[in-house]
Amino acid sequence: MDYFSDRERGPVPRTAEEITPEAWAGIWALISARLSDDSFGHSFPEQCPDGNGISGYDSELLAGTAAGHGIIWPITKDDVPDTLDVMNLIEFAISHLAKPIRLDYHSYWRHTHLDFDVEKGKAEFRASLNLILARTGLSFEMNDNGVMLRLGPPELTKVLKNATFATGDGILDELLEHAREKFMAPSLTVRKEALDLHDEADNHVVELAVAGNAEAIVTHNTRDFRRSELRFSGLAVVTPGALIAES
Repeated sequence: MDYFSDRERGPVPRTAEEITPEAWAGIWALISARLSDDSFGHSFPEQCPDGNGISGYDSELLAGTAAGHGIIWPITKDDVPDTLDVMNLIEFAISHLAKPIRLDYHSYWRHTHLDFDVEKGKAEFRASLNLILARTGLSFEMNDNGVMLRLGPPELTKVLKNATFATGDGILDELLEHAREKFMAPSLTVRKEALDLHDEADNHVVELAVAGNAEAIVTHNTRDFRRSELRFSGLAVVTPGALIAES
């Protein structure tokens, strides 16, 4: 959903990597609304005493399961949790909710029997969550599988998502894929590991070139391969344009 300010000035820059009070207020409200409408009755059912089906959600069963999974519970609007705890909470919530469908009203117990649409419930929760994250400038997003992902700079994120690693060498493709996964991780330490994997991939290219008695590595990324020329005197590093010019 685009608001007026989005249309006038463009979307909010998504650069925040820590949960803000505004973002937490929105997430708290989203989950609280799902508690109020019995969305969690699908996974934590409270049964009608007459055995006529599900009539709500069992709050003790929900709290116990959350505790067993190491999930913060209960939640309050004014206490902003740690970012990683919030990410865990969100993934826990979507894995246990579904859209309630209200059936017949049981007048004696004054409750309504419920059925559930799992896919619709997850889709609506995901859309609402991603809107909150986008509007509050957080660099996180939930994918279609209910998994929270870290977003990098928009241009780089687009390139990484669309990149296809098909070098013809399985080991190199695997190194590059692992580097992509680590770069998008929430942890700064893990992201630094992506750079190490990138260097490892470069080294593997050099090893292949040397083993194959290649005269040159042709790449636009000449900077990272320049040290290879110093290690292997017979191996040149040239750009595609330079190679064509020399032909």
